[in-house]
Amino acid sequence: VILTLADGTKNEVADESTSTVKGAIYSDSDLTINGKGSLTVNGAASNAIKSKDGIRIVDATVTTTAKKHGIAANDFVNVSGATLNLSADEDGIHSDNEDDVLLGNIYLVDTTITVNAGDDGINASNTMLIDEGATIDVQKSEEGLEARLIDQAGDVKIVIDGGTLTVDAEGDGLDANGSIEINGGTVVVNGPTSGANAALDYDDNATLNGGTVLFVDNGQMTMGFGSDSSQAFLMASVQGTAGTTVEVVDSSGKTVASSKASKSFSTVLI
Repeated sequence: VILTLADGTKNEVADESTSTVKGAIYSDSDLTINGKGSLTVNGAASNAIKSKDGIRIVDATVTTTAKKHGIAANDFVNVSGATLNLSADEDGIHSDNEDDVLLGNIYLVDTTITVNAGDDGINASNTMLIDEGATIDVQKSEEGLEARLIDQAGDVKIVIDGGTLTVDAEGDGLDANGSIEINGGTVVVNGPTSGANAALDYDDNATLNGGTVLFVDNGQMTMGFGSDSSQAFLMASVQGTAGTTVEVVDSSGKTVASSKASKSFSTVLI
């Protein structure tokens, strides 16, 4: 199914709260939404946009409000060159396949996404790939980005290879039920100020192999990286208030890394 938004047009679709459909826009097959118009979808009964298979959004500007998920598909959600403004009582984007562990994927490239969600900002049951030019602002959620990266069955991992990622967290900043691997890029986490949470949380292992990381949190549950990391890091009990600049300098006084904390902290990891 292809839904094309004519250039410059403003389009609206809504259902009623008593509706029994699975989405205000629903397709039993792959759904493509393209064109340079705008589309506002209100899923008063359930999802705003739902496909039984996959969803592709290309170039369009899409705004959703939803009783369930904003954009939901069983197999995949691929977004390219689009602008998404998503409000949902559950997930902003949701891709979940209970029958095939290799499906339930999300791919985002050259796209701007703003999410206010009651549950996850963006959730993939398998792999979430964030490519060049993707900007994601999760303004409200229980968990910002949640996905499972599978090399073999049972392997759950967050992998960051590059780009810039900034997290401002009330709960855990980066949280993996398996492992975390950072190989490049810049990752800044302003972690929680209270409670049993931390900037970094994982069940199995965390390795730092490249890039720059700057984490601050309340010090109650602070975790570092494993000894098998190929890049060095510093972790120290240092207290500061919101607006404090945390800085590491070398022997000549040159700044190696710095970050302005957005909240008070008791532990620093750089």
